[in-house]
Amino acid sequence: MGYLSVAITLTGYVLYITSMYRKASPEKQIKPHPLSWSLFGFLTATGWLAQEMKGGHDGSWCLGITSLFCFLIATLSFKRYSWRFEKKDWVFVVVGMVLFLYSVFVQTPAISATLATLADLAGYGPTLRKGWRQPYTDNPVNFTFNSVKCIPAILALASYSWATCVYLVMLIGMNGFVATMLIARRSYKTV
Repeated sequence: MGYLSVAITLTGYVLYITSMYRKASPEKQIKPHPLSWSLFGFLTATGWLAQEMKGGHDGSWCLGITSLFCFLIATLSFKRYSWRFEKKDWVFVVVGMVLFLYSVFVQTPAISATLATLADLAGYGPTLRKGWRQPYTDNPVNFTFNSVKCIPAILALASYSWATCVYLVMLIGMNGFVATMLIARRSYKTV
């Protein structure tokens, strides 16, 4: 199951990065929001470390690889596109970082994992805002892969607890939601 989650992870990110370089009109060019992806990278790396410390083993592999790709995608997006961030985007980043800092100082693993998961959830804010207004500038296939990869990752966990599972469950739900929202908004824009 750990290998399957890694295969799904790698496939999804390779497709996503290649979609960033496809020729398309500006309104349909895939442009990952670099603030979201930077926060995803940082928090996913933290989630990976937490899973490793709590005995996640094979089930944590996909988070380790995901954090590397999140940083790569954020870097590519910063370099490839010019960005002007709105205040609301920064609010999501600040909320995410504050929640993360609280999670570090909380002594209870379940509460710490919950706060770190909520911090990552805040990272979706800039991506959701951009995707709602410009649904063709993100790729629902990537978010679908990011949702599906977590199912075998959960099954591959060596130890099940709130601390090892909550983050993966949130990723299943939130990535599925983003993919569905992008598809729905694309349909609406077409009509």
